[in-house]
Amino acid sequence: MTQRGNKMMKIVKALLFVVLIMSMSSNVLAGYSFEPDGDNPTTNGKSLWTPDSSILEMEGELYGSTVTFTVKPTKNPFTSSGIMYLKVGCYKSYGFNRDWKRVNKGDPSVEFSLDLDDYTKDNYIPEKFFARYETDEGGWAWVGPLKVYYYKWKEGNWSNCNSECQQTREVSCKCVSSDGKCDFGFYDECTNVGSKLFQYPPDSYCSGSKPGTKQSCNGGSCTYSWEYGDWTTCDSNCEKTRDARCERSDGQTASDRDCSGSKDDTQRDCTGGDCTYSWE
Repeated sequence: MTQRGNKMMKIVKALLFVVLIMSMSSNVLAGYSFEPDGDNPTTNGKSLWTPDSSILEMEGELYGSTVTFTVKPTKNPFTSSGIMYLKVGCYKSYGFNRDWKRVNKGDPSVEFSLDLDDYTKDNYIPEKFFARYETDEGGWAWVGPLKVYYYKWKEGNWSNCNSECQQTREVSCKCVSSDGKCDFGFYDECTNVGSKLFQYPPDSYCSGSKPGTKQSCNGGSCTYSWEYGDWTTCDSNCEKTRDARCERSDGQTASDRDCSGSKDDTQRDCTGGDCTYSWE
């Protein structure tokens, strides 16, 4: 084997510590956020780069529901061609390929973009995102993971109908993620988002309009009563009238059958006013 060949073999056997760097937009526009999973999310790999020349970093940028992952060497362009895989799963060994890109020698970086709504529309979210780089010469390295958080409105149960014929409920923005059982089908409450510990983040983290917290209702403690208007002046027929309606305790007009008891008179004979008189 030539001296150049021996040197190449030594480089191929070098360990590369792959560092994950996460960059997240300050505003959560579509109900998502993500962060590195663990305090020091590094992995080992066998690659054509030596630790003293360049390492890989992975950045994630969130725009609305679209996340863009960028994988690039820290110092030099890619020194070897290969394939970069974007993988989704709870663990590297169980993840599946979400996308892949061909990397050519001299490329400064490789990007992947995906819409997180494609996942959550089916009521599940991915646990973690990874990237795996495989060079044409047989080198490889893992990059990741990024853990995804999803924010959704949590709607409580409606209260009983109160005396004002209103029902109320609690609605809050809830942080959810996979429950850690390596399954995409379950949600659990987040306990740690970034450096802040909270179970329910501000409403601004959730997308869409906040569901209503109050609605009108029938039954329960609602009460009904007859309400009457003022009498009119005496008309030419020597009659005066007034309006009557069945009113619910929240001020809404109800059906007459909801009010108990007989309705008082709404028409009476009268004298004066526009009454006319003549000998008959």
